[in-house]
Amino acid sequence: MQTDTFPLYFPITARKRLFAMGIGTQRSADLPARPLNIVWLVGESLRWDALDPEVIPAAFGFSHDSCRAACIPPRRRQVCAAPRANLPEWGRREVREMRRAGAALGIAGGGRRLAAAWLLGLAGASSAAAYPGGTPMFQTDVAPYCAACHSSRSAAAFEGAGERAEQELVERKQITPILAGQKGYESLSAPDREALVQQIRALDAASTVTLRCPDGVPPGALFEVEVDVTGGGGPVVGVGLVDRDQRWWARPAASAGWQVAAEPRITGPDGEAQLEWLSRRPESAGRNLSFVNVTGIASDPARGAFAHAKVVFVLRAPERPGSYPLAAVYFYGTEKSTVLGYTTDAQGRKQVRGGFDGGSGRVLFTPVRRIEVRTGDAAASGGSAPAAAEPQR
Repeated sequence: MQTDTFPLYFPITARKRLFAMGIGTQRSADLPARPLNIVWLVGESLRWDALDPEVIPAAFGFSHDSCRAACIPPRRRQVCAAPRANLPEWGRREVREMRRAGAALGIAGGGRRLAAAWLLGLAGASSAAAYPGGTPMFQTDVAPYCAACHSSRSAAAFEGAGERAEQELVERKQITPILAGQKGYESLSAPDREALVQQIRALDAASTVTLRCPDGVPPGALFEVEVDVTGGGGPVVGVGLVDRDQRWWARPAASAGWQVAAEPRITGPDGEAQLEWLSRRPESAGRNLSFVNVTGIASDPARGAFAHAKVVFVLRAPERPGSYPLAAVYFYGTEKSTVLGYTTDAQGRKQVRGGFDGGSGRVLFTPVRRIEVRTGDAAASGGSAPAAAEPQR
């Protein structure tokens, strides 16, 4: 299109050079026994300073722990946000290959560095989200199926899901790569990896969620449900109400017939009410959510110190009598609770060492409570007992 629009425009091509490099249809190439599945993501005309957690948070998280162009100072010198020594061996090798390819295409040195850093940052990056940051931009109901970067402490959370559930358990998804020195943990010594695993297990052992609710309520009645959580690596945890304790099948509590009738009351680890997260949702849209973020969480398994928080939901019972399910779900991270579990990016922010898909987040359920909706004076006679006797999943 440019040739039709701009006068004296001369297109720049690399056909002959690509063919000379063996890239194209004129030469055959030996395919690997197991072809690689490579996806190229290209951000055309994206300014280097637009890669910001507030502007494009997903892409920003995707660029962590990788080599990317951080700025364009004088003389077109490119700076890599991650030190070369922190790159895995395949990353260093690919940067060299990209620079060689750039030289073969006649791209100047600065351009080669920019292209190599940009392509590696997109193709080889692993985000460092995994729940330590919560959902600051999203104030809405959620379900646990979206937490693909998390892992579960028990196979019971995948009851009925078959063999694929084994891949989602903590030991396989997080602990095994740590001990093997893979997926971002290779820079830790063997004793440090062992210490990290011990601290993660201590945090998991101390992290709990308890649901307190009545055994029975009258049809259409308003009543309170209290969810208490302990532990979590912080700085944010998530608390919600769902209809079952299965990772991939659970739905928000409203799907079971419960209506959230008021804004949840969040009490942080300091005992103070938290309003900021919910206030980001317009009041006109209704703040009666079945999921919230709790901020200010700071646990330290090395010292045996674990945070505690509480969320109170006000529910309205269904109008039709019957037995209705209710469970609480707890989302928390693990690796930011210990200095061995995170790195620090160029902006000074902590990033979990295992990356976005490292399984350092957790999804933990209470057992399902069945609340009887029935008429008569005996409707609310069950009290508000927690379901703490059964194992959490």
